[in-house]
Amino acid sequence: QIQSPSEFFKKIYSDRDDFLDFAEDFEPVKAFFTGEQKKIFEDALKMMKIYDDSKTFIVDDKVEETVREIKAILKKEIPYSDIPKLPDILSQFRDAYMAVLTQMEAPILKAIEDAKDRVFEVLNYKQYKDELKDRYLKLFREIHEKATTCNNVATLQNIKIEADALKVRLLNEMAKKDEKIAEDTPPYGNDGGDPKQVKKQKSISIKNVSLTSSWQIESSQDLDKYISELREQIMKELDQDTIINIEF
Repeated sequence: QIQSPSEFFKKIYSDRDDFLDFAEDFEPVKAFFTGEQKKIFEDALKMMKIYDDSKTFIVDDKVEETVREIKAILKKEIPYSDIPKLPDILSQFRDAYMAVLTQMEAPILKAIEDAKDRVFEVLNYKQYKDELKDRYLKLFREIHEKATTCNNVATLQNIKIEADALKVRLLNEMAKKDEKIAEDTPPYGNDGGDPKQVKKQKSISIKNVSLTSSWQIESSQDLDKYISELREQIMKELDQDTIINIEF
């Protein structure tokens, strides 16, 4: 908007302190985007995203201490002088977080193994065992690998639910296959007697029929109430000529 050179330089002179302050403030901002600081800052943001997703499952003083230090720097209006401290604190966070992850991994791997054992406990007695064995092993290997390579506590906890769901799905798949075999089998015995009655089988997880994740019992009446609710939910799953297998 200034048209004459004299007015332009007069304006520059009058606002020189503002320009000098801006130059001083802009220098670390420019260094942030052109150097290593931006990558360090982004790494810290990624680590804190992983922590925030998992914090419900974590009770560890060292993890929480390093998180407080990292977030204090990330939330600063002018963090540039503190960003060089982040690599060391992030290293401490990773070590503490991985220790927690390793500790939590063992029961998850056990749950996967138990689910696989239950499936093969049933499959091993089926005439089609060889047909399904390799595919079932592959499915459990995939979920095991997912657990051992996971770097997120929340994701690791969900893998336990996946293992349970996979177990129930495969058990029901075998039950359907058994039904098909029964349908294709002549309904009369060799003696020409009455038709064979083959019951269907259905597997469900106890989590799907229990209305609560925990029971608080102070009296026999409390116990009766929970058992009555559980019985009602199981009854809803019952069909005529169907055997219900409840998986725990």
